[in-house]
Amino acid sequence: QEIGQVFKEGAEAFRSALSKYAIQMGFKYKFVKNGKERVIVVCSLRDETGCPWRVHASKEKTNDFFYLRTMSSSHSCGSVVRTSSHPRVSSNPVGELFCEKIRNQPLTRPIDVMLDLKNDYGLDIEYHRAWKGIENAKAEIYGDHKLSFEKLRWYFHEAKKMNPRSHFRLEVNSEDYRFEKSFVAFGACLHGFKFIRLVIYLDG
Repeated sequence: QEIGQVFKEGAEAFRSALSKYAIQMGFKYKFVKNGKERVIVVCSLRDETGCPWRVHASKEKTNDFFYLRTMSSSHSCGSVVRTSSHPRVSSNPVGELFCEKIRNQPLTRPIDVMLDLKNDYGLDIEYHRAWKGIENAKAEIYGDHKLSFEKLRWYFHEAKKMNPRSHFRLEVNSEDYRFEKSFVAFGACLHGFKFIRLVIYLDG
């Protein structure tokens, strides 16, 4: 982080970046001011040790971006000493930290996240937080899982209009209306099957 750094998505993006920075550097902080217009953060040990570490960021009214205004980056409290736990390691920053990995490796497991955090940051995390972090990352990448099922009916309706010779079937449980299965056969594919040459062969 450096003076003048821009966070185009506002205060939430700044707080997210700050959380990941603190996890990576191994220190803890507390908010002096935490709003949509201005965020001021100091070292969690400031009252006890007088540590000068401090960050101030605020919104620029001309474009609504958040800018890092001032930063005293040195610690005099000895807080930048890694321990095996960190209060900021919740499921949200975990999801953000591993978002790119999960994008490239969709089958990433909670145990993989736990091991990476241990090896890369020296941090321990509970299984349920790792699992929730993966779910958060997948929601960011692919969209909300539950909402995707709700959109199926709309998708089939629109696809049917654009592909009138196609067949779409959506089946749900008759008791709780939960999704069970779907069938899709596009008209072009069905038409193409008519011209496939049949082959008779014998196996071993």
